[in-house]
Amino acid sequence: MGAVQSTTHEALSSISPWSAVVHVKNCTSTPVTALLAHNAEIPSHHGATFYEVPPLDTVGIVSGYLHEPRATLIIRTGVDEAKIFRVPHAGRLLIEVAEHGLKVQTTDRVEVSAYGEPHAVPGHITIPMAMRGESFEDPEDTGHLLGRLHSGAVSEVTKEKDLPSAAREVATAHHHRKPERLAAPEGLEQ
Repeated sequence: MGAVQSTTHEALSSISPWSAVVHVKNCTSTPVTALLAHNAEIPSHHGATFYEVPPLDTVGIVSGYLHEPRATLIIRTGVDEAKIFRVPHAGRLLIEVAEHGLKVQTTDRVEVSAYGEPHAVPGHITIPMAMRGESFEDPEDTGHLLGRLHSGAVSEVTKEKDLPSAAREVATAHHHRKPERLAAPEGLEQ
C-alpha cells in the first residue's frame, strides 16, 4: 500500500497547480548535473529527476508540490561531497568552479545540508579537478592506482649521505648518463 500511496503522491505533485521555479546558473566551462528529489522530507538520488545545466548557461527547474513549497535539489559539489539545496520559488543557485569541485552560491532563504551518499550522485569533472587527477568516479570502480608510480630514477634532492654505497653508485651513474640517440632512418643520416 505504501508504494501505491507514494506513486499517487508523486503523480499529484507532478500535476499540482502549485510549483516552485528555481534558476540554476552554471558559470563553469563544463556541464553541471542537478537532481530534483521527489521526496522533500527524505531526499534521495533514487528516482530523482535528472537535469543537465549546460556550460555558461541558466536552466529553470520547475518543481510541483503538495506540502513542501521549495524545490529540493541534490548537487555533487566535491569528490566526497554532495549537498541538498531546498530552494524557494524564484530562488537562484549560482555554480562556480572551486579548488576541488564546485562552489554554489545561494540566497539567504535557501536551506543547505550535506547529502549522505555523495558517491551516488553523478557529477562532471571540472578543469581544476582534471589537472589534479581528481574525479567524481568511485575510486574502487576506476581501476586507477592511488599515489604515484616511481620511474626508478633517484631524485636529485636525495643526498648521497642518505644512500647506501650500492644505491649511491646507481644514482650517480643514472645522473651522469647521456641520453641515448635514436638512429636516423636509412637515407636520412645526420
